[in-house]
Amino acid sequence: MKDAITLANHGKPSWMSDLRNALYRLRRPITIDLSRPWSPVDVDNIVDAVEQAYLKDIETFIGSSPKAPLLHHRASCRSQNAYSQKSVVASFRPYLLVPVPAHRKALVRLLTSSHTLAVEVLRWAERRRPPVPHDQRLCRCCQVDVEDEAHVLLYCTGCNDLEALREQFFRKVFRIAPLALISSLQSASSGVEVIRLLIEGNDADVLCSFAKFVFHILRIFQRLPVFRTEI
Repeated sequence: MKDAITLANHGKPSWMSDLRNALYRLRRPITIDLSRPWSPVDVDNIVDAVEQAYLKDIETFIGSSPKAPLLHHRASCRSQNAYSQKSVVASFRPYLLVPVPAHRKALVRLLTSSHTLAVEVLRWAERRRPPVPHDQRLCRCCQVDVEDEAHVLLYCTGCNDLEALREQFFRKVFRIAPLALISSLQSASSGVEVIRLLIEGNDADVLCSFAKFVFHILRIFQRLPVFRTEI
């Protein structure tokens, strides 16, 4: 390592020069001190700096993205130390343990806006069609409100199958959920908050039931054509 540092300080090729250049070219550049001999602690500090840089990138990307509103609260949960920041931004989530693959994938698609709801698919230009303004991405079932995650799961009354699935799901949730979760659901200030409470909870039965509910709701919308307002 000493020889590599000496070569780097003299502008000669070495693996330390490559490391310095690579770190400097990151989206969040990291500088290293080559004016003194290195110890194992210096290596650990570089690893930690790179890890914190990518976590900050993830946080910034999620917080500034118009997509995935259900993930925005994670980016806003700042912490005072590196460990808790990592646990907020990039930790393993209980919903990844949902045993039925199709239900688990439905939850992930819901969270990441990788679904076929109008709020997402009408965001992009398609052939000769320009992007549709947000307030015109109306629900294909009721054609009244914007077809987003909260609307289709909690509010739409334009389809009997939707209402039946919703009634069945919440009847079960209020039977099996812990009292604390029931209280939080009843006092939630928005549909997005209700969904977050259901996804971020640690009750396996509630989470699996919600994943199944999301799967069936999204499948209904996949079978119907997207509603487009006539211009």
